[in-house]
Amino acid sequence: MIWYLLYFAPLAIAIYYVIKPEKKDKRIKGKNILIIGGSSGLGFSFVKILTNQGNLVTGTSRDAEYVQQKNEEGSYRFMVLDVCDESTFERRETEYDYIFYCTGLSRPGQYENRTTDDFIISINTNYLGMIKVLKHYSIVNKKPFDFIMIGSTLALFPMVGYSTYSPTKSAMLSFFYSTYDEFKKRDIKLHLFNPSNMQTRGFQRENKLKDQYNIQLESIFNIYSPEDCAKHFLEHINTRKVIVMDFFTYLCQIRYECEKIIDYFMFPLAVIVVCFSKLMTRLYYKFFFSKD
Repeated sequence: MIWYLLYFAPLAIAIYYVIKPEKKDKRIKGKNILIIGGSSGLGFSFVKILTNQGNLVTGTSRDAEYVQQKNEEGSYRFMVLDVCDESTFERRETEYDYIFYCTGLSRPGQYENRTTDDFIISINTNYLGMIKVLKHYSIVNKKPFDFIMIGSTLALFPMVGYSTYSPTKSAMLSFFYSTYDEFKKRDIKLHLFNPSNMQTRGFQRENKLKDQYNIQLESIFNIYSPEDCAKHFLEHINTRKVIVMDFFTYLCQIRYECEKIIDYFMFPLAVIVVCFSKLMTRLYYKFFFSKD
């Protein structure tokens, strides 16, 4: 009996601290912010929310016409920047307090149906583009500043159908942990946000390419709006190094690395849930979707 109390009492406390609401107003205000990939989806949600909170926000897009249109409308500031073309990067010294890297794409489908170009484009956009942007602004931008990367649940829980996408987000996750302390010494604070599926135009396009296997599995999980994801991250930005959107991703994350004491109490549950989920997704694919 005593062993049950020793384990389940801290576990109950851990669950409380995981789900308890944050009451303090921790909004980012009066800051100079750059949103890479701010023209749609999560990036544009960050642009809108952070602008409305009283920050000087600049979004980027590689589409010059879009940038001109937005600047003429006057509600939001935009500039042209293509993460795959370093000649479009700012050459002057910059004064950003926060830089968000929200550029990303997914080309779902089984490996045999994907081209080499699909892999190259995904790597350049999701991972190497982030490396280029961080490298550039770590030189030209003032210190200190915060740099935010956008990962994915699929970095922690890869599935069939995402061979062009999951590896790029896993690379980002590994890079984050490999360099976190190094950048901290240079007064650059890294953050990583691993959101779940979001109802964006990109997600709707992806659904036209996905196999039935992926569509059916993903129907189990919630699909969040980009606005809800952006608000959730901004509310919790200083609570953890890695922020997640849902409980399943949290379990995947602490199975990968525990950050707080409560994570170690939740770790046994994470191992059971994640391992069981992996087993079930593999069996589901094997018996219902694999070729004979």
